[in-house]
Amino acid sequence: KGFAVGNGYTDWQLDFNANVHYGVGHALTSREDYEAADQACEGDFARCFWPRPDVECPLECGKAVSAATVGAMDGSIDIYDIYENVCLETGQERAATEEFVLMEHRQSALQGLRASRGGSQVADEELLGGTVISPIFPTCIDTFSAKYLNLPEVQAAIHVRPGTVTNGTWSDCGNVKYDFNFESELPNYKEWTAEAPSGEGGEGEGQKKMDILIYSGDADFIVNFMGSENWITSLKLPVKNGWQKWRGGD
Repeated sequence: KGFAVGNGYTDWQLDFNANVHYGVGHALTSREDYEAADQACEGDFARCFWPRPDVECPLECGKAVSAATVGAMDGSIDIYDIYENVCLETGQERAATEEFVLMEHRQSALQGLRASRGGSQVADEELLGGTVISPIFPTCIDTFSAKYLNLPEVQAAIHVRPGTVTNGTWSDCGNVKYDFNFESELPNYKEWTAEAPSGEGGEGEGQKKMDILIYSGDADFIVNFMGSENWITSLKLPVKNGWQKWRGGD
């Protein structure tokens, strides 16, 4: 038995310490802004990129992290797929995926930080929507699909039973309540990846309790693959097969 996790938020420190690194590695910030943030924060970016009430964000670090991430966070690109176009449809609403709910929580945390400092130290950031599906589909297709499939005449034509659509509105990925917290999942992963006790005759010896597939695309800025690498490395698991490059279907 097992499970798979894609671009999953796992550990506040290890995941959100990677966004500044990701930005400079993907030409979303300058080397100068990266080095300024690294110096001001002494390499600890998470405390200001994603503020939390029990961890202090030093003023200079907050300014530097904001400057180093504004290229990704100013609304001009899709932060869930940096190579995809941003949908500019008027009144577009982002589907309530887990990552989008994460971003809403971050916006709230930043607003609290701005309020505590008189509203001038941390730059405002705009949270724009973007596609939630593969870039092989046209930009805004999720928005157009939702509008079309929520038309009463369309739902009648495809025989949708009245009252069966969650929250009364269909969406391609959503209608699920996500609760954000700062608890690390690393203790759980350590338990899940521990060797199972051997059965009679040594059956199960050396095997993990669960099979787990962790995968991360390289185009997601918010919960990016560098953060995933950070927390996977922290588990100190034995390596059976070394790193290999990945290739797509083309």
